[in-house]
Amino acid sequence: MPPRPNRPCRHRGCNAIHRNANGYCDQHQEQAQQAKRGSSGQFSAWYTTTRWRALRKRQLVAEPLCAYCMRDGKVEEAVVCDHITPHRGDPEMFWVGPFQSLCLSCHSGEKQREERRTKGKP
Repeated sequence: MPPRPNRPCRHRGCNAIHRNANGYCDQHQEQAQQAKRGSSGQFSAWYTTTRWRALRKRQLVAEPLCAYCMRDGKVEEAVVCDHITPHRGDPEMFWVGPFQSLCLSCHSGEKQREERRTKGKP
């Protein structure tokens, strides 16, 4: 297979020439990977562990209805074990909580809007 052609780095303002598959020079490659992973890259694998599945199951058995829907006087089955306070990669907060049960609609909608509004605030 022929080598990749030389091309300029995709990082804004960088014109370094490289052959890397992701389009970034050696200097900007790690930075680009971190941006792609986002803040969840380091801990997203925690959600696939047996430990998390057991924790999630305990939470949903203890609180089977969506907390947001109940607050609004509705009854909806919860399917998501949600971190009330975003853990932002903190292992203690990830595993210990506090948690609440939410339906998929509330977790994907209202909860995400709340987190975007408070992101970066102490």
